Amino acid sequence: MIVFLGVCVCVCVCVCGLTHTLTHTQLVAEKASTTSLRPSLEVVKTVAGPRYASLIERCWQSDSALRPSASVLVDELEVAVCQIVVF
Repeated sequence: MIVFLGVCVCVCVCVCGLTHTLTHTQLVAEKASTTSLRPSLEVVKTVAGPRYASLIERCWQSDSALRPSASVLVDELEVAVCQIVVF
């Protein structure tokens, strides 16, 4: 999960042009983990495609049995990365 969070942050920084201070990132991570509050994935759907957004949503499942395994993540990220639209 930590690696996936890193990938999400990387996508936001590289693709969306968003930057955050470490303190802000920590606050967002804490808020998301304690309230199940999640950001909109509309930008991710537009830029990276619905498959990538769906993968993110599945990783957010509160029931760990519903989350993809690490090997599934790697397989699906390899496919999803190839579908990212480059402007």
